[in-house]
Amino acid sequence: MKNLFLITLITIAMSQKNIAQTTGNTVSSEYLLLFRNISGDGKYLVSPDDMQKAMPKWQAWIGGIAQKGKLVATNPIDYNGKIVTSKEVKDQPYLVKKELAVGYLILKAATLEEAIEISKTCPIITEYNGSVEVRALTPFPAQ
Repeated sequence: MKNLFLITLITIAMSQKNIAQTTGNTVSSEYLLLFRNISGDGKYLVSPDDMQKAMPKWQAWIGGIAQKGKLVATNPIDYNGKIVTSKEVKDQPYLVKKELAVGYLILKAATLEEAIEISKTCPIITEYNGSVEVRALTPFPAQ
């Protein structure tokens, strides 16, 4: 069921990205919205049924961003991962206060405040009591 959720979200993202690319709206900055949700004992705490029930809300939220021409990219992040350091490779995802990064969205916004306002309506907050980390993306300087 988790794979169905991931495939559905990716499909939504790709179709909505096409809408965003055709609107022609340009805004000055891009922001990363990193979705975090509570995780426990090697699995997501949200059930596949709950994920499926929330899918229309995710579709509407991402679709609204895309229709405004603000969507750059979005994808879920698989639960399994590796932490690579100079000393070792850990076979586990990186948890912050029992929260796991579960997905992301890159959007165009005029200001950090606009990106924050958009993130406040994200289903990860309204449906799952999760959080959204908002960070400005800084391009490398041209050489």
